[in-house]
Amino acid sequence: MSDPTSAENAAIALDAYEQHILGDTQTTHRRNPVVADALVRGLINDLADYADQRRIDLTAVLTGALEARADDLTERQDSELVRQVGAQVQIRPDAAGEPLPVRRGIITGVEEYGNGNAVCAVRFPGMDGDLQLAVSDLQPAEPFPHTTTRLGPVTTATDAEKTLITVAARIQCCARSGVRPDHDDLLDRNSLAGNLGRWAGTTDERVLTTLTQQINQAAARMSTPGLQPGTDPVRLATTGFPHDLNDGVPAPSGQDPAAGQAPSPEHRPGRAL
Repeated sequence: MSDPTSAENAAIALDAYEQHILGDTQTTHRRNPVVADALVRGLINDLADYADQRRIDLTAVLTGALEARADDLTERQDSELVRQVGAQVQIRPDAAGEPLPVRRGIITGVEEYGNGNAVCAVRFPGMDGDLQLAVSDLQPAEPFPHTTTRLGPVTTATDAEKTLITVAARIQCCARSGVRPDHDDLLDRNSLAGNLGRWAGTTDERVLTTLTQQINQAAARMSTPGLQPGTDPVRLATTGFPHDLNDGVPAPSGQDPAAGQAPSPEHRPGRAL
């Protein structure tokens, strides 16, 4: 990933060197990569002799230039990564001019401005609402820790939130129906909430609190009207349960698919969720 402005600056300098070495010629480094390669090598060789005459440590100069280039490329690559919706990012430690606590989150939106500037909306697990941050204040985050759950492995913060909502909703269904929650669900809820809190720089309690509305909505979609006493709602809800909470829950065999859907607000019995 090269800088077009820097590359053109070098091309202009090589134009002059080419004119001095080759004179007027139809074969130019701008059109012939073989000529470009030869001219660059010749220029570096001549620069080495020039540096010797001026007592300049060319090795140190080139090493410093290569290190600076590597840092620049990394910064540009980071800038591209943190402009992608869904990317995991963290606030740069020096973004406020002083050390900041670790804060990691997920990009939910990007608004581009001129001159390569952009503002990102970032959701931080355990914090209310999205924060608007300049792309220059962000960098790629450390990976989310691999977490094993009964629904499969979780490797990103986004998937961890989705899985946590599913698991917590199942536990909530059990509590409302007087059924003991599945032990694996309790373990998954604790590990997912804990890993999200530690990764984001918040707490497991805050993570669960900020997801309360989504957990309630998921639990409402799992509710089964007319559930017979002794029937485990979790077993019904987990039969082929989709990882995407926007999908419906398959009805048990022999049951009308519509019967497994949550009633509309105007027909929902009992107290509001």
